[in-house]
Amino acid sequence: MNEFLQTKKMQLKCLAPIHIGSGNKLSKNEYIFDEDKGIIYLLQQNKWLQFLQDFNPANEKKETSSKSGSQIKGFVALAQVLGHKSKEYLQEYKKYIIRNARSEKPLSLYQWCINNDIKMTDAAACALAQTYIKSDKNDLNDMMPFMRQADGNIYIPGSSIKGTIRTALLYKLVKTAPQYKSWQRSLQQIRPSDKKSYESLAKEIEQAVFYKYEDFNDKGRKVTDARADIMRGLRISDACINGTAETQVYRKYDISLYKDKRGKAEKKLPLYRECAPIDTSFSFAMTVEKQFMQSSGINSIEDVLQIMADYTAEIVSLEKEVFNDYGRRYWDGRENMANIIIGGGSGFLTKTIIYSLLPRMEAVNIVKNYLDYKFKKHKHNILDRQVSPRTLKVAGDINNMYHIGLGLIE
Repeated sequence: MNEFLQTKKMQLKCLAPIHIGSGNKLSKNEYIFDEDKGIIYLLQQNKWLQFLQDFNPANEKKETSSKSGSQIKGFVALAQVLGHKSKEYLQEYKKYIIRNARSEKPLSLYQWCINNDIKMTDAAACALAQTYIKSDKNDLNDMMPFMRQADGNIYIPGSSIKGTIRTALLYKLVKTAPQYKSWQRSLQQIRPSDKKSYESLAKEIEQAVFYKYEDFNDKGRKVTDARADIMRGLRISDACINGTAETQVYRKYDISLYKDKRGKAEKKLPLYRECAPIDTSFSFAMTVEKQFMQSSGINSIEDVLQIMADYTAEIVSLEKEVFNDYGRRYWDGRENMANIIIGGGSGFLTKTIIYSLLPRMEAVNIVKNYLDYKFKKHKHNILDRQVSPRTLKVAGDINNMYHIGLGLIE
């Protein structure tokens, strides 16, 4: 290993479904769901619109009609036999989108295609990619697609992995910082409505923990801004999928500590995420530059992996302790192997350091008071007793539920 630089090729294996969102949300008129086959076609819009512009089923119907010798009935049939379009399909598609926007029960694009004699084989040819869903009924609604490269393959941006590592490192370094007690007192004194004070404290903590690289000067002056960020010494490439893998769409569920009036703790939400399923693997490169990272106690890639493993184990342990009644339905042993929690739907605990700053119940009080101020009708102040928020985020299909976002880097 180079004395100052260490680079390794790494593998990220999905221990549960993982969703890395593209930033888009697709409505029913932006994808085609073939319910019979459970296939979702993610359309390449330019190709799809060009297809509709050029689409003319007349030639096929003309050939069929001549073979059958059937009589021509009506203008539409005559136009088809003569090889002319009976309607402009691109304009019809635009009208369909407008009608759907105004409708409480929008028509699926699949049904619109059937109504307009568009074959699924033709529609599939306009797809950038296809994914699958296991559903007991056609209740698919808005869907969030996975991040994709130009060739249609899914991938995980290096920035997503690095951001997760940054959170894990922050969680660890906060506890050993000399300002730890001071930050505790400041957090305890902030009113739930005082958003600016929360943001100011977060900025102070981040700068104290990360802006510690001392060997960079600007015209003889010590740099204390983002240029001194120790995370400059950690470089992560984009993670590309190994081989070809089919993605799957899962519905979002919130699992509450309290049952509703029907005696159910599981709440179905009208949101679907395209995920890399269990056992999908990605390859990427990780580089640690020692001169930047050593002030945080990181001298190797192995140190990074250990920090991530410790952080993940702490989050999973807290969730299992609080939601232990659900047992094997969500916990199957894979969570004990995980050293990363990444992507959309992974839960509030992976996006805050409050639980690292305070003893658990004090942290619960801080979080629930803030959430109660922001979302009064959810009654966080009354119902959030063991953890706040009081929900476990999971992904589900017709057969199983999964703790979303768990992975293993090695």
